[in-house]
Formats: sequence, C-alpha cells, structure tokens
Amino acid sequence: MLDKFLSGLAVLSRVTQVLCQCLLMLMLTIIVSQVLARYFFSIGLPWAEEATRYLLVWMVMLGVGLITRMDDHLGIRAFQEMLPERLRAFSRFIVFACTLFVAILLAVYGYGFATGSSFIISAGLQISMAWAYFAIFVGSIPLALYAAVNAIIELRVVFTGKRFIDPNIEADRSKLVLLLVEEQD
Repeated sequence: MLDKFLSGLAVLSRVTQVLCQCLLMLMLTIIVSQVLARYFFSIGLPWAEEATRYLLVWMVMLGVGLITRMDDHLGIRAFQEMLPERLRAFSRFIVFACTLFVAILLAVYGYGFATGSSFIISAGLQISMAWAYFAIFVGSIPLALYAAVNAIIELRVVFTGKRFIDPNIEADRSKLVLLLVEEQD
C-alpha cells in the first residue's frame, strides 16, 4: 500500500513538474513576443507583463510543493547536520509540521481570498483576479501533502532510528542533476 501511495505521489510530482515546465515555456513565449512586437513593430502587448506575472505566481506556487517533496528548499543545515540522527529527524519534523501548518493556512485563506476577489477584473488581461489568486489555494494542496508525508517520515526516524529513502525522489534528483550538468557543458 505504501508503494502505491508513493507511486501516486511520484505521478503527481511528475505532472506538476511538466505543468511548471509548460508555464515557463509559455512565459518565455509571451516575453519574446513582447520584445519582438516592441522592437520590430513598435507596438506593445498591454497584457504581456500581467500574464507573465500571473504565470510566474502559478509556477512558483506549484513548484513549492515539488521542492518540499524533495526537501530541497534553501536553508542553513549546518546546525541540523551536527545533531545526532534522531534529534536531527525531530528538528526536521518540526520544520515540516510548521510547513504543513502554513500550507493549511494558505489553503483556507487562499480559497477565501480567491473567491472573494472574483468580481475584480485585471487591468491588462480583463479576467477575474480569482484566476490569479487561486494559485495560492491550488499550490498549497500539494505543499501540505508533501509536508505531511515528510513529517511522517521524519517522525518514523525519531522512533525507529531508520531513515526511509523514497526511490522516486532519488530518481527525480538524479534527473535534475543530469539536466543541470548537461546545460553547463
């Protein structure tokens, strides 16, 4: 059962990763179009900046869950690394529990904020601002899920002293490292 659950998380992670890549490509396309239109045709796209801003918000809110899943957020871990394994796991549990708490707050208040602003129309795109603000709610759901899973994993280490390593996460990390190394060559 745990294997099916972890496989499901890996699929969710992969879908989210592809979606973030598509959002990034769409942002790039809009920005390049804006530059070309401005410099070659002397016209601007009044909606381009706003569209890329909202796409960036969506990409970041979806990506924060991916980074939480792999536990790759920026941080100073020197203090944690000096601790014994179980105490380190407990400190990481606290971090993930706090992340889960914040994700739940983001989900609750993000939903209310998005639904409450549905009557506001954006200046450039002329769409409801709820489309932009729903990124907070939607992004907080995988964030909460991954934070809860990581908190449980760390709590398990606290009680058993054995660290569980998800092979799907290690495979994702390896792919990311290979992608970064290939781009630098």
